[in-house]
Amino acid sequence: MSARGRAWAGRGGAQAQGSTAPDARRGARRPTSPPNADVAAVLAILAPGSGHLYAGRPRAALLWLLVILAGYWAVQWPGFVLHALSIFSARRAAAGRDGGP
Repeated sequence: MSARGRAWAGRGGAQAQGSTAPDARRGARRPTSPPNADVAAVLAILAPGSGHLYAGRPRAALLWLLVILAGYWAVQWPGFVLHALSIFSARRAAAGRDGGP
């Protein structure tokens, strides 16, 4: 190990001698499982846009939230229809298919 490497390791750096464990790397992330489509649908039922947020689509979540709230504000039926479309879209997005805006 060079003098520079020893100095780094002496300061508590990640390059310590003999440190080859995978978790010694900085910023290592655990693999995550894909979102569950049924969980996305339930979240979308509870709060418009939350299913898309769970599926990793924050822009679509915000768009669905605004559109559904506008539908509920205008008249009740458009809100219900848009909410149902959002639930279907969130389920498709979590399943890995494109599901709307």
